[in-house]
Order: sequence, then structure tokens, then C-alpha cells
Amino acid sequence: MVLVLAGVGLFAAVDSTPKAFDVSTNVQGINKMIVSTTKFTGNSPGTFDSLTAYAGLTIGGNGTAVDPNGSYVLPAYLSTISNSRNGYTVTMGATAMKSAVAVNSVHTYINYSVSCNGKSVSTNGATPVTAEEVYTVGTQAGISSKSEQITIQVNKAEFDAAVEGAYTGTVTFTYTANT
Repeated sequence: MVLVLAGVGLFAAVDSTPKAFDVSTNVQGINKMIVSTTKFTGNSPGTFDSLTAYAGLTIGGNGTAVDPNGSYVLPAYLSTISNSRNGYTVTMGATAMKSAVAVNSVHTYINYSVSCNGKSVSTNGATPVTAEEVYTVGTQAGISSKSEQITIQVNKAEFDAAVEGAYTGTVTFTYTANT
């Protein structure tokens, strides 16, 4: 009997059709931006996430000298990392430094210009300014990053003539994925 069973196994049909399985993934979009305290030079999202955010600039006051020309090269960088297939655009806007206290319902302003990647925008008191394109990154074949230093030029004459008190302005960068 053992021979008969072994003989049946020798004449069994051989299945020679190929066998396969699929391998797939879904790569998530990486679209990150930060104003960082250091220049970013890598392409690793993990390293990018460890950047320290820039807290802002205090001009003069509390014994801090005002630059004679009102120029400040900040320890701040506009840093982006992206794998967006169609690329992305970053714009920059700013509001003038506005006094915290109004005198007779009127706030005073100190204007400044902010620059990044050779582009700049200048504030104009209470009048909103149009955002300026800082850079556009076109179609990408992989992940890429950019990191550009930011500078500020304060209107020194307005600063010197300003009444006492706190003034605050905001620089805003906006990231938009290209379609």
C-alpha cells in the first residue's frame, strides 16, 4: 500500500501558473513651514520637526540699544519642507507696530520693512499691505527644503519720534500648495 500511495503522488498534476501578490503604499503629503532660529539644510521631516521656533524681536526698550540704522539681521529663517508633487508658494505680509494705548481714540504706528529671499514688504500704518511672494517651488520629483534668513528695517525716524508704550506688529508667512 505504501508503494501505491507513493506512486499516485508521482503522477499528480503540476500547477505551473505564476503566483503573485501586490505591494502598495500611500505616501502622505509633507507640507511644513516654520520660522526657525537656525537654518535648515536637510530633507528629513524628523529633523525638521526638531527645529526651534523663533519667538520674535524686541526693538529697543529695557536697555536694549536700537540699531543706528534700524537694520536687524535676525537669527530667524523661513524654513519649509515639502513633497508636494505640484510644489508650493510662500507669501509674506506684515502689519505696522501699533501702540497698545490709544490717545484720543488714535493709535500711533512705527513702520518697518521685512525681507526674506530678496523680497520685501513695507508696512504703512493702519493701511493693510499686499502680501509679497517670497518664493515658489515648482513641480517636485521628491522631498525638498528651503531655509532663507529674515531681516527687518525699522523706520528709525518714526521710532525715535514715537510716544512711550508698547507697540506690536506681526509678520505673517503663508504656505499654499500649488494645484
